[in-house]
Order: sequence, then structure tokens, then C-alpha cells
Amino acid sequence: MVVSQDPLYITTISDYCKSLYSEKVELHVKSEIEGVRAELCTTDILFLDLDGPQGEIRSICGLLNSYYKCIIVRGSIKKIESCLINHGYLCGFIEHNMKLEFFLKAMKRSFVVLEGLLQIEAGFAEAKTIDFIAVPSVSKIDVLKVDKLLYCEAEGRYTTFYLEGGKTIVSSKNLGEYEKQLPNDLFFRIHHKYLVNLEKVSSINKEGGRYCEMLNHSFLPISKRRQEKFNRFLKLK
Repeated sequence: MVVSQDPLYITTISDYCKSLYSEKVELHVKSEIEGVRAELCTTDILFLDLDGPQGEIRSICGLLNSYYKCIIVRGSIKKIESCLINHGYLCGFIEHNMKLEFFLKAMKRSFVVLEGLLQIEAGFAEAKTIDFIAVPSVSKIDVLKVDKLLYCEAEGRYTTFYLEGGKTIVSSKNLGEYEKQLPNDLFFRIHHKYLVNLEKVSSINKEGGRYCEMLNHSFLPISKRRQEKFNRFLKLK
């Protein structure tokens, strides 16, 4: 999106985009800052012309504070530099008489930033919260709330679930299957026998062999080969 009242500036950007990025870029033009807000959430690259009279400093800063993608600026940024300090995606500056080389550099940086943002969004989508888990046994399938689960224990090819309130459920699947299903930002396999919910750990004992004390007062050992990874997981290293 281009925010400017300069016809030559708008035409130049439009011509560059059509000739270089016809399949990638859909260009929109606005003459006033206030007209941008409704389309901001679908805008990947914002060309902001600071040489024109299209908005007060307060309006421009308000716009930048609600926009997290790529900004390419023309003109002096002194009047809004305080707004740009914490903006991580300022991708380029364009001179008054825009040269192709500066435009290309700014666009290249913008595409790199956008690709990174897509990867971050994909990572969040994969790490979405799981509220329930289905646990099959020989005679039935139990549906458990993940936030009620204290820990899981491997019993050969079976898995025992320990829940709040002292309830236990035995599953016909092995522990490795549940390690893949349960949220990996919340559950950690401290031992080949135990997968624990870190929200249900009351303390970690470092004397006499490391172990986790759970909220139900169970004491679960942390294997030596998993201790360093566990410390990194807890951000202790």
C-alpha cells in the first residue's frame, strides 16, 4: 500500500511493481493516513510518504504502533523517529527522486521479513493448545482434559495416566505416542518411564539424585542423560 499525495511518487512505485512483481504485488493507494486503517491488517508492505501533508505526527505514530509488517519510508524520519525505534521491520528509505536500486533493496528486505513472519505464524499454528486427549483402552475410550493430567508412566506397551483427584487410567498405547500428541511446550519426558506436566510439578530436587515432586506428592526420577536437556527446557542454561 502507498500512502502519498504525490502523483509522480505513486506512479513510479506502481510502474516498478507492475514491471517487476506483477504476480506478487497488488498495489493500493491512499492519500490520507486515516484511510489506511481499515485495510492495514491485509497490508504486507507499507510505503509511507513523509514529505507530503497527509497526516499529523500523532496519526502516523498511531498507525505504526498498530502495524507489525514492512515499512518503506520516503522523506525525513526525524519527526517520527520515536515511533520507529521499537518497530522491527523498517525495510528501507527512499529518496525524493526514487532510484530503482533503492527500491529493489527495500523490496528484497521486505520479502525476507515477510517470509520470516510466515514461518513464525506457521510455528504458532503447529503449537496450538490441545485441550483434550483421547485415551483408548481394551473396553472403552476415555476423553481427558489435558489440564487435569499430572503425568504419564510407561508400563511396557501400555501407558498409565495419573490425574488430579487420584484417578488413574491405563491406555493400550505406548508412552511415545502420547509424547508426540501432548503439547511439547508443557510436557517433558524426564525419564524413559515418565512424561510430566510441568504445570503440575511442585519442586525439582537436586540432592541425592534429581527428581520431580508432583502436586500429588509423587517423586519421579530425572534420568542423567535427560538432565541437561531438561535444564535448557526450563531455561536454566
